[in-house]
Amino acid sequence: MLRHNRRSFFSLVPFVIVGLLSVCAGCGSGYPSPLPVSGTVTFEGKPVTDGSIRFMPTDRKVALPGFAEIQTDGTYEAMTHRPGDGLTPGEFTIFFDLPESTDKLKPVKFIPQKYLSPGTSGLKREIKGDTQDFKLD
Repeated sequence: MLRHNRRSFFSLVPFVIVGLLSVCAGCGSGYPSPLPVSGTVTFEGKPVTDGSIRFMPTDRKVALPGFAEIQTDGTYEAMTHRPGDGLTPGEFTIFFDLPESTDKLKPVKFIPQKYLSPGTSGLKREIKGDTQDFKLD
């Protein structure tokens, strides 16, 4: 009788392994992989040379928030998890964080206040993994 129980147990092992692998295959974030997104930010025809861009998904069940540092030439490369990995596909509300000038003789030129809040920026983009230029002229 003991022999029969061992055989039954060992005959179930492959099914248990397949079941565990199936469950583990579904593990993960549930979001698509980030796609490369880069571009240039301009205001009044000139590159914005400092600050950052925030990408807030309109539906957090579909996409993850993202971020990008604006370089001195106005370019940026978006990230979700690590620098340069891009953004998960989806629709985003975009707004900016710009530094305040600490040098009174050389003030930073700010873009309009409305672009500094997700509630007022009005910038929405569908991210599909291509270049996204933001012209705020």
